[in-house]
Amino acid sequence: MDVFISILSPLLGVALVIALAYYGTRWLAKQYAGGSVSKYMRVLERMPLGTDKSMALVRVGSKILLLSVSAKDVDVLASLEESELVAQPAQPEKNEFSGVLSAVMKKQAQLTKYFRKNNDDDSGEDKP
Repeated sequence: MDVFISILSPLLGVALVIALAYYGTRWLAKQYAGGSVSKYMRVLERMPLGTDKSMALVRVGSKILLLSVSAKDVDVLASLEESELVAQPAQPEKNEFSGVLSAVMKKQAQLTKYFRKNNDDDSGEDKP
């Protein structure tokens, strides 16, 4: 019986931690979502520009405002109508991991080829 309890108690502890994490996350999500729901305003899009700086498109009633948001203040840059917005096609980031990885691998292949060629040339000169 002691072996059974010694195996069961850690499993119950892990199950309790998982359950608390799940329900705690759900509770936090409800608290966060509840604070950002507004009847007349909605953030359409936000683009970070740097540390504590961003631009935001906000719909207020029938108007769309382009805002500059920083740690100190919020400024209205432009007031737009829905017809003035032009959706931009989604473009992949230039610095996506796959692109960076392929560039590094190409550079490594070029360097390997270069050093092998130079090493072969050097070793050929040493031979009589």
